[in-house]
Formats: sequence, structure tokens, C-alpha cells
Amino acid sequence: MQLRSTPPTSAGCYRICDACDHMWHEPTRAAAARARTIARKTAPRTPHVAEWTYEQALERFRQAFDDGFQDEQYALQERDWKWAKHELWNEAVMPGGFRELATSSPEKAAALIERMITTKAPMLHPQGEIVPLRDAILRPENTAPYFSALADLLEAPSLTPEVFGNYLHALAAWPLIGSGNLAKWPIVTLIPFLVQPSRHMFLKPGRTKEITRRLGVDILYAATPTWDTYNRLLAFSNDLLDYLKPHGALDMIDVQSFIWAVTSSDDSAPA
Repeated sequence: MQLRSTPPTSAGCYRICDACDHMWHEPTRAAAARARTIARKTAPRTPHVAEWTYEQALERFRQAFDDGFQDEQYALQERDWKWAKHELWNEAVMPGGFRELATSSPEKAAALIERMITTKAPMLHPQGEIVPLRDAILRPENTAPYFSALADLLEAPSLTPEVFGNYLHALAAWPLIGSGNLAKWPIVTLIPFLVQPSRHMFLKPGRTKEITRRLGVDILYAATPTWDTYNRLLAFSNDLLDYLKPHGALDMIDVQSFIWAVTSSDDSAPA
């Protein structure tokens, strides 16, 4: 069978069979990849059907902690040590705030973040997340863009796609000793969550995917951090906090701890 081809373009070319004049389009690899990406993004998402009500999730929480958010074991195992990290940050950056500390003494700012991620029950994966972030933070020649973007995020009157996007870019573009990048959900969300638990939330992929699935919520989760997913996570977390406040919850530390107590996903591997 003899085939002819039209002149190739960035989208591919057309093949023509001399015997039957049948013609078909043959895309380039790049064009085919783009088409698959567009198809995934535009395909209708399966509606999330709730497996639990909020009341059922609360009952599971009380099975773990009889007195709920007032339980002494809850304070010991979940809340107190996370709040201690919050207070550690506030004491270290007073009185001028993180931007002033990072500008006047970047080595102190780096040491502070290292303490936040390593002391008392680290919330990041030891090898996949703590090691690369600590290695990066302790090389002062590369920290300025991250410190600036983090300060912008913490100081923003309201969270916007631009502010969050700049913060993501600073992490993704940070030069590392090895391969990969630091734009992973746990790394992206941990420091803002500990510093401002009134408005930021920690995203651990396995636990977050489980609780949103069980409660029938679609946050448009994607492994690569995006504003759309984070914005939906905040909306979900605030809604859950509103439900939990009459039962003693105070902030996102309680929401994150609640999620951890009622789910069982294996988050031992790096995200």
C-alpha cells in the first residue's frame, strides 16, 4: 500500500492511501499529548456521593476522643503541639513580622522554618519532603524569592490566585541539590497553616482525598498544587469548621486534627 502525506504542521499531517484515497489525520506526539490533556480536563466529572454525613464523621471522632475537642488526650496528641509551633513562629518574628526578619537576618528566618518542620512530630515526610526543604532553606543564596513570596502570602489582606500562584512559583523554581521541586501539597501548605490557622489549611493528599470523598465534596484535587484546588479546600474546611465550632473546634488546627482522627489513609509516603 502506497501512502502520501501532506506537508507537516505543528499539529501533524494527513496520510492519504493511493489505492482508495482514504485520508486520516496523524498528529505529532506533542499534539496528541495536548489532545489527551484537553480531553481529561473537559471530561465530565463523576458526581461525588457522600458516604458519611457530618454527624457520622463527628461520631467517629468521638470514638477516638470521648470528650471531643475538650478531651485531654486530644489536646496531647493533636492540638497542643501544633499550637506550640504557631506560638514558636510568633515569638520568633516579633515585633516586625516575618518579612523584616527575613530581610535583616535571613539565617534566622531559615533556622525558624527548619524548626517549624522538624520539631515535635514532623508533619512532612522525612526523606521526600523535610530533607529537600531543609537543604534548600539552609542555602541562603537561594532563599530570598521564597521568603518574599511567603511574606506576601501571609500579609495578603485576602487570598487571591495571583498571590498564591506567586508563592507556588517560588517553591517550584527553587534550585535544589537533587532533582524534583518543592511544589508539593504538604510543603506548600504546612507553614501557612501553622502560622495562620485561622485562614490556611494543611493538605496531606491521602487524608484529604479520603475525607472529601467520604463527605461527598469535590475539591478538584490535582497532585500538582493549583489555586483552584486550594481555594476549594479552604471552602470545604471553613464549612466543616462552621459545623464543628458548636462542638468546640476553634480553627483549622482542629479541622485538620479532626480529619486525621476520622480517616485512615496511608500518608507515610511522600506526596
